[in-house]
Amino acid sequence: MKFILSEPVYNSSCIFLINEPLSAVEVLARKNVTKDDYEGADWESYNKNDATYFSFVGEKGKDFRILHIPKFSWTVKDMATLGHEIAHLIFAIMNYKEIPIKIENDETFCYLFEYYLREALNKLVLKKKQNGILGD
Repeated sequence: MKFILSEPVYNSSCIFLINEPLSAVEVLARKNVTKDDYEGADWESYNKNDATYFSFVGEKGKDFRILHIPKFSWTVKDMATLGHEIAHLIFAIMNYKEIPIKIENDETFCYLFEYYLREALNKLVLKKKQNGILGD
């Protein structure tokens, strides 16, 4: 399952690849990031991970973000992994936007984390309902 979440306040976005092979990440990266960034990725080690957040340099120097969970099955562990990878995403967004990460502006982190987690779960629940796996 592939979906893109775009957050309007900080003008950030990320492509989510859930229950997709690592090769799907490689295809997206090959098409959208610099050659150096693509060739510098340690694709073999990523295959061993339960999930990975990728932040590449894309066209015109803009961040190109991918969150990948190859096997998501609604366990508590899978949902915690989703939250963990979203935390990496938020740190990268704040770094890219040059927003310092400190207690005085923790609301920025919390807002972004809530937004991405809520929207990702909404997309996943919708897909689960469409597949007839989740009731109302």
